[in-house]
Amino acid sequence: MRKGLILITIVAVLVGLGVLFQEQLDPIWLWLIGLLEYWLIELDLIRLLPAVVLISGAVIELVVAFILNRHGKRFDRAREALEALHQKELGLVRSELELTAKAREMTEARLRLRESLVREERAFLLLQLETAQRTASLPDDMFVAIESPRLLPDQVESLDQILNRLERIEMADQAMGLELVVPEAEKKQRAYDLLRLGNIHYYLRHYRKAITMYDKVLDVLPVDPVAHTNRGMAHLALGEQQRAIEDFDRSLQVVPDEAYAYHGRGAAYEALEQPKSALDDYNRAVRLEPKFADAYYSRGVMYERLGQHEKAFQDLNRVIELDPGHAKAYSARGITRTAQKDYQWAMIDFSKAAELDPDLAEAYYNRGLVQAELGQHKEAIGDYNRAIALLPNDVACYQARGEAHIALGKLEEALDDLSRAISLEPLDAMLYYQRGRVQLRLKTYEAALKDFEKSLELSPNYALSYVYQGVTYEKLGQYDQALADLEQAVVLDPKLAEAYYNRGVVYGSLGEYDLATQSLNKAIELDPSLADGRGLG
Repeated sequence: MRKGLILITIVAVLVGLGVLFQEQLDPIWLWLIGLLEYWLIELDLIRLLPAVVLISGAVIELVVAFILNRHGKRFDRAREALEALHQKELGLVRSELELTAKAREMTEARLRLRESLVREERAFLLLQLETAQRTASLPDDMFVAIESPRLLPDQVESLDQILNRLERIEMADQAMGLELVVPEAEKKQRAYDLLRLGNIHYYLRHYRKAITMYDKVLDVLPVDPVAHTNRGMAHLALGEQQRAIEDFDRSLQVVPDEAYAYHGRGAAYEALEQPKSALDDYNRAVRLEPKFADAYYSRGVMYERLGQHEKAFQDLNRVIELDPGHAKAYSARGITRTAQKDYQWAMIDFSKAAELDPDLAEAYYNRGLVQAELGQHKEAIGDYNRAIALLPNDVACYQARGEAHIALGKLEEALDDLSRAISLEPLDAMLYYQRGRVQLRLKTYEAALKDFEKSLELSPNYALSYVYQGVTYEKLGQYDQALADLEQAVVLDPKLAEAYYNRGVVYGSLGEYDLATQSLNKAIELDPSLADGRGLG
């Protein structure tokens, strides 16, 4: 195409030159025409024209053939070179394919070896986990219990190490997409292993990790009732009652007679302060599973909360029959016996609970309360000390120990305990009231006033705070303020004998003996024991 363009250009240039130099070229054209006429007409060479044309055509054909032959040979050489290059490239591609196939075979072999090693390691770790689980006395039931057993630090560490190694295997499988390809024949075993891992996390109080494992079980077996129930228990432990109820409902849709799901849902309703629904579910649980000790325990504690002591007692007895080692059942039965003023048997129950579980702080605390009720304050303090050693941030334990110290006249120790309780629970009006009473007895009146003021700030209608704030003002000689506080106490509680008694004392200090007599008589009428002067606090 390029040569043709050059030829056309040359012709165009020649034509252009002919037009430009037409006058100069005319003689040449005339001479050429005359020469042609001479050759063709005068010499009669026109008759040779066909032969010349044929010869010229033959020559042209020979030239064209020669040119085509040369181009053909050049094309053949180029084609042969291309074929040789193509064959070489095909050879390289074949070699690369062979190398790729070999690499793939090696990779597949390595993956098969890795999968085999991973299976062996996972099986070994699961066996270790099972051994550690038995050593820690963790339940091996598929369903988890509401109460997580208490574990020793070395047991927790051992279980954590095994779980961490198993989780690394799970993460590697997830990164390679292997966990998504579970053969149908292995699905149930896979779900079972994941469920076990979730249960261990649950008992280690790793509730979020437990939920993740239960989610994976449900990815493999979407309608597994055990996974739904256990995930509900984990949500319950996290305080996510509504989500827990949703899981228990899903479990019951699959298995309508699942006692564990009813038990868990009952606990969720109880946490939501829906006692009727809770009791309904506890009743279903024990009806479906008559030997379900934990369900009886939950129902017994629920009855006790509702003040139905006899029903609570029967259920807790049943728990102990089914599970003689259930320490919390003894402690709960002790609370029921305390409510029924059966103090000696309550002490026996609390002692049995502490014997079965030496780390059960509530057993020591409740036994201390009974001892204090029996006037055995020194022994009560010993139990409170044990409870505080186990629960160093428990407000009730410090408060109870403070009250025992007050009963023994150890006011400085009581002040320390009540101050510690206030530091843990700074919004409890009763704690400030009690500490104010101690400050009053220690004659640190300004400190006592601050405590009573704080108590009234938090609970403006607590009449006793007004009574003893009034007493404090009386000790400071501020009688008008004392009377104002005591009058307010009478308004809030017209039957509060201590208010009348201390108001009589203030009237006496003011020389208002008739008013003093009237108030003191009213106090003694309401509470004859005030005749001995107890109202001065």
